[in-house]
Amino acid sequence: MDNVFNLPASDEFEYLSYKIPKVNNNILVLSDIHIPYHNIPALTCAIKYGKEHDVNTILLNGDIIDCYMLSKFQKDPRKRSIKSELDYTREFLDILDKEFSNAKKIYRYGNHEKRWESFMKNKAPEFFDCEEFTLEFHLKLDERKIDYVKDERIVYAGKLPILHGHEFGNRSGGTVNPARTALLKAKKCVMVSHSHITSEDCKNSIDGDMITAWSTGALCELHPEYSRINDWNHGFAHIITDKSGNFYVTNKRIIDGKLM
Repeated sequence: MDNVFNLPASDEFEYLSYKIPKVNNNILVLSDIHIPYHNIPALTCAIKYGKEHDVNTILLNGDIIDCYMLSKFQKDPRKRSIKSELDYTREFLDILDKEFSNAKKIYRYGNHEKRWESFMKNKAPEFFDCEEFTLEFHLKLDERKIDYVKDERIVYAGKLPILHGHEFGNRSGGTVNPARTALLKAKKCVMVSHSHITSEDCKNSIDGDMITAWSTGALCELHPEYSRINDWNHGFAHIITDKSGNFYVTNKRIIDGKLM
């Protein structure tokens, strides 16, 4: 719209969604890996599933790297350094490049990736706008031709919106049924991660349309120091879309490294 009244220039942020290309219609969704605190059997199971189903797209839906030492919480000095975390995460991305060489890869930032940005804002704001000090630079996402999605933008797989889940606050609705809370907040079909719990909730609209939300399990250790007792589980999701944008979701749970 033209600025017919010559209003002063605005610094308004343009909040745009990221749409997975239609040709990338067979999508493996991996989230909450929390490298280097990943669970090897669960992650191996998810990768094997993706290879067996010949996926053409990998969506890393947040919290792939833990950024433990950049957290605002009390830290155990015996834990791995941020350099070690970066090394491990780059190694994981190398494995994805090798095992899914022809697949499109998308890295959507979660709240743990946001730790990097928050740390830079608080500790080194003078370098905040320097490319060399960004997480994507150190993970070499451009070199790997991995699309990265920041600023809590929505990723669309066909007509299905996907968020990490922290955007809704309160661990995406607590630990009872995160999918239900996501559904109530999104008011439409949606997929989230973040809660580390595989769940699903459905409702019928007044028009008789079924509206469903999914939350995916994690691929990290299930009993970290900050939450020894919880109701987390391992898991991932598989999405297939058609040319009309319709989507078909399989929300997988893993127990002891095996699909359930």
